[in-house]
Amino acid sequence: MKPFSVALVAPSQPLAIFRATALTVPGTSGSFGCLPGREPLVATLGLGLVHVTEEGGKEHWFAVTGGFFEMIDDMATILADALIPGATVQHPAHLRGKPLYFRQEYASDVAKVDIARAMLWRRLHPNEDA
Repeated sequence: MKPFSVALVAPSQPLAIFRATALTVPGTSGSFGCLPGREPLVATLGLGLVHVTEEGGKEHWFAVTGGFFEMIDDMATILADALIPGATVQHPAHLRGKPLYFRQEYASDVAKVDIARAMLWRRLHPNEDA
């Protein structure tokens, strides 16, 4: 499969660029996937997880708290309000073992970051949320 470019940008994070074969992004109306050759798309992001599959199969996970997504001519750009890389994620202690259901419009920016961290931690460490 022909790869495409993925760029992740956030105000507090440096740019991350990948050559990817697949991408999953959390839209405000639900997650959606992107493959090479996709029709142009612009969408708003919700709180959730970004999954990037690089050429060669290596996977990367990020949590985002919202922002914007664009894919034009095999170039996907994610402009996130907050971007949390899976390699550095720490589970917020006050959310351990608690459900993560909430209404996004009522959550503060701090709460969204904590919930995003907890979501990512639980995805990467499914048996360690006791």
